[in-house]
Amino acid sequence: MKTKHFCALVLIVAVWIAIGYTLYDSGIYRGTNVGLVGATTNKLSKLESFFLFYVESKHRWPTQDTWTSEISSVLNSSEIKYFESLQTDYWGSPILYISTNHVDGVSRVLHSSGPDRLFGDSDDIVWPMGSFLQP
Repeated sequence: MKTKHFCALVLIVAVWIAIGYTLYDSGIYRGTNVGLVGATTNKLSKLESFFLFYVESKHRWPTQDTWTSEISSVLNSSEIKYFESLQTDYWGSPILYISTNHVDGVSRVLHSSGPDRLFGDSDDIVWPMGSFLQP
């Protein structure tokens, strides 16, 4: 009888360890920003799809200063609400759209300041999109 209880206890402990490791590995449990970095990267990817939809609709990229209103102009009301939810990262900072002219074309990136909320340092999250494409 003691052996059955011991085996059951070992199984329960093993399951809890596996669950704990899964949560830790995903960044949810350990209190770090790893999970939030991944979630912000996912937001940037989804935000890019709105840019591409705009380019397909208008045959040009939105301007750097008015991109939010320009993209909103081609969306329906439910899409606008979702689009607006993507405009800040998981630390509450705005996501920037930066368009830079080069000899070869134009590079476009979405830029999150990252966990420290300061742009221009090593924890920033940058998502290149349509780099060097000129519609």
